[in-house]
Amino acid sequence: MKKLKQASAAVVAAMVTAASFAGCTSSTDYAITANGEKINAGVYINYILNEMSNEMYTLYYSGEITEMSECFDQEIDGVDFKTYVKDAAMEDTKELAAIRAKFDELGLTLSDEDQQEIEDSVSETWSDSSEFYEYEGISEESLTQCYEVSYMHDAIFDYYYAEGGIEEVSDDDIQEFINENYIRYKVIYASKSAEEDEDTAEAEDEETLELLNSYVEEAEGMSFEEFDTIIDEYDAYQEALEAEEEEESEEEDTDTEETEETDESAEDSEEDTSESESEDESSEDEAAEDTESDESAEDESSSDEDSDSSEESEDTESEEEADSEEDSEETADESDEDTDEDEEEDDPYVNESMFNYTDYTDEDSDYYDEEYADMINAFLEADYETAGIYEDDDYYYLYMTADVADRTDYVEDNKEDLLDEIKGDEFDELIEGWVSDMDITENSKAVKKYTVQEVYDRQVEYYEE
Repeated sequence: MKKLKQASAAVVAAMVTAASFAGCTSSTDYAITANGEKINAGVYINYILNEMSNEMYTLYYSGEITEMSECFDQEIDGVDFKTYVKDAAMEDTKELAAIRAKFDELGLTLSDEDQQEIEDSVSETWSDSSEFYEYEGISEESLTQCYEVSYMHDAIFDYYYAEGGIEEVSDDDIQEFINENYIRYKVIYASKSAEEDEDTAEAEDEETLELLNSYVEEAEGMSFEEFDTIIDEYDAYQEALEAEEEEESEEEDTDTEETEETDESAEDSEEDTSESESEDESSEDEAAEDTESDESAEDESSSDEDSDSSEESEDTESEEEADSEEDSEETADESDEDTDEDEEEDDPYVNESMFNYTDYTDEDSDYYDEEYADMINAFLEADYETAGIYEDDDYYYLYMTADVADRTDYVEDNKEDLLDEIKGDEFDELIEGWVSDMDITENSKAVKKYTVQEVYDRQVEYYEE
């Protein structure tokens, strides 16, 4: 389900930067009219910022660009970047108008809790970045509307599909959806050898495969829950390997250091031999002088011993207190770690994966990946509670699957997300229909003034200043 979401000021500021659209006139202070109601231009500008930010970061982290400014040379879904962002921002603006109108038509209201969350979010954002938004031509009122519409969106969705809704989706219907679209499994990922020598790599892979086959034999007759013991065994095996490799590395470092020290010691010994001969001649003359000096020093030192003893006592007490504080902190840290471990151990699903696989196996889906789809299909074809091994170019997978229908608690724990999966696309179509039914006119002057390039350039200018 496509939601209208307000990007945080931190994300926007980290992306690029801004300056003011000075002198906002009456002919450009609104972006559209919807059934006669003007929607602020600030709403449209804010959606440009959000859409631009999202697409820039998608391009950047996918490796398609190395500098944000390069996005203007890119295409998204066959459309040039600026046109795509402009159209998406205008669509968001129209949907805001449609959702606000439908919310009023249905006589819905936001809860006090929702209102407080909106107020807190706007207050925090405005406190941090009011200059930024004002320079961009976005008022606090426009920002509030962008936050508010997301809550209205969810309220209307619940009006239709949540418990008590006019088209309520029952728990039984949700469970049926899970049974038909979800997969439930546990898996161990064992990396294949990265050795360049083919013989070495083959030997290491054979060793890994032999280990996993032994686990398959061990898992025979095990339940899905009991398969956790195999995972624990493999984890312990990996930890032992890492510890052994670390120890070997330390030994190599130690041997290297000892060799260097031996060479240095031999050089120092030669130097010391020549120096000692000259030092012995002068030491005999200094011995007599030292004897007299020592006798007088003894008298002085005896008077200092009591003072030193007192200071040492205070230092010892101080060190003991410091040690005690450190021990307390360490005990507290260990206690926190133990608590986390206990919580993990109490979670019966700690090693389990359960998700909607359909998008990942449908060749027409944006999420489809052939290699991943092959793995999921292999898991789907396997018998429940029977360990198996699957491999691709990089990994061996030791896995076991179970019936999703046995997870009767999953609906209750994930109802909101599941409703979104089931009815999200349908609700998007409803919103598109509401937009089509409205009398909407774009303000061409505002669209011409607040271009994607202009928003970006002024961002940069603002933060450079």
